[in-house]
Formats: sequence, structure tokens, C-alpha cells
Amino acid sequence: MTAAAAHFSQSYAEARNRFLAAAKDADVHVNHHLHPLKGPAGETLAMDVARLGPADASRILAIGSGTHGVEGYCG
Repeated sequence: MTAAAAHFSQSYAEARNRFLAAAKDADVHVNHHLHPLKGPAGETLAMDVARLGPADASRILAIGSGTHGVEGYCG
């Protein structure tokens, strides 16, 4: 595996697990919005939202990942 390839997950489930682990390591609360169906491998499908900073912030920066499919493996 090349050094760059280590930054990419091999599956949706791996990418999601890496995201959730990073949020846990950063002590960040995550809201989970579960899809009612399962993925092709039987995995849970969800939109996980991590929020850093104060809930009453007057400005926010929203970052989305995996919105079209294959780029979702980036986590």
C-alpha cells in the first residue's frame, strides 16, 4: 500500500468507523441519522454529524463528505 492509499478506506463501513473513532478520540459528540435500509454488505447506513465548538456559535463551517458515493471512502 502506498503512503497516500493509507488515507483512504476500502469500504463505507471502514470509513464510517474511522470517522466515529476520530470523533471519539477528539471527545466530540456525534448525532446519528440512520437510514432505514442496510447497505449491500448488510452494514448500517447513516449520516453522522459531529459538531465542534459551542452550540450557540454565531458562525459555523459545515463540511460534507461522501455526498456522491465513491468519495465517501475518504471518510
